[in-house]
Amino acid sequence: MTPAVASCANHPGRAAIGVCIRCRTRICAECSTRIEGVNHCSSCVASLWATTSRRVTSVGRGPGPQPFGVLAVATWLVALTMLGWGMLEVLLPG
Repeated sequence: MTPAVASCANHPGRAAIGVCIRCRTRICAECSTRIEGVNHCSSCVASLWATTSRRVTSVGRGPGPQPFGVLAVATWLVALTMLGWGMLEVLLPG
């Protein structure tokens, strides 16, 4: 007598390799998406994606350029300009 093998909810001819952690649906290797080592079915991954993208778009793109970053870039540009002028002073006579 052979042991009964659970089949995938989406592919009845395939053996299930795991259970979705959210909806408890049996899933095969093709239907399984592992997130941080945990099995998720395709519909639960889609709902996770929709929830995450809704949360990100509702917040917006985030704050503009940080003042420190702008200051750092401006400092680099001034330093490079001064270095260039200094090199011209040394290379050009009089």
